[in-house]
Amino acid sequence: MKIIQSSTINPVQKKAIHDLWNQEYPAKLKHGELNDLDDYLSGLADVEYHLLTSPSEEVVGWALRFTRNNQPWFAVVIDSNLHGQGHGRRLLDEMKKHTAELNGWVIDHNKDLKENGEYYRSPLGFYLKNEFIILPETRLELEKMSAVAIRWVNKK
Repeated sequence: MKIIQSSTINPVQKKAIHDLWNQEYPAKLKHGELNDLDDYLSGLADVEYHLLTSPSEEVVGWALRFTRNNQPWFAVVIDSNLHGQGHGRRLLDEMKKHTAELNGWVIDHNKDLKENGEYYRSPLGFYLKNEFIILPETRLELEKMSAVAIRWVNKK
């Protein structure tokens, strides 16, 4: 598996990101149309994509680093068939090379259903193993999502 870093994505990559988002995130967070993903991405500043690609160059995971409120934020999505193989850590490590801090929202429960009817498994433990800390006083409580803020800070 190869990681491609870019500030832009082509239409094929965007479609793959859209499909992964809808496949792996809770159904409540689904981007119905590709335009919905465009709307989300166009609202982000200083975007940097990290695409995990298979030997056939299919996008099977991606990470996104961007600026929100003058802070570096991120998102990661990987095909659940590839979980536990070190690909998420590789994507995080790539983003960590280019910033002193990363912030994110993480769903911290296992109550939401994915589009395929399976329960969405919270990745909170994964982030804790990768040197992130929980910011328990910072929560996002929306109709579509309940999440806690996490942060990684480069200690070097």
